[in-house]
Amino acid sequence: MPYPFRRTSPHKLFEQLTMPMRPPNIPIARDSDPSSSHEAGDEVTESGRRKAQMERIVIQLRAHPNSTTHELKKGLPGLNEVQICKRLNDLKEANLAEKVGIRKCRVSKRRIQTWRAV
Repeated sequence: MPYPFRRTSPHKLFEQLTMPMRPPNIPIARDSDPSSSHEAGDEVTESGRRKAQMERIVIQLRAHPNSTTHELKKGLPGLNEVQICKRLNDLKEANLAEKVGIRKCRVSKRRIQTWRAV
């Protein structure tokens, strides 16, 4: 069975957005994390990468609801599962994504949490 995700050009990604998006006002690093984590978190937010990653992920979720992080990664070149997980949690905090359930992932063949855009 062919994999259902297609790569989308960066230009098409931004054309598909229907609302402005900004990262939630939640810390990107825990208080107990080292200062380097806080610096990296500030940089990813201030550079706009956090917002851009959130936008790309929500577009994939709209196109492919009930996806796992491994499945989303197939349509998000340049992002790894850790980045996707972090941005999914940002999207959840911003009420733009929600957990749907758990099912066997088409990529990893393991039971994994699925997500959808709100």
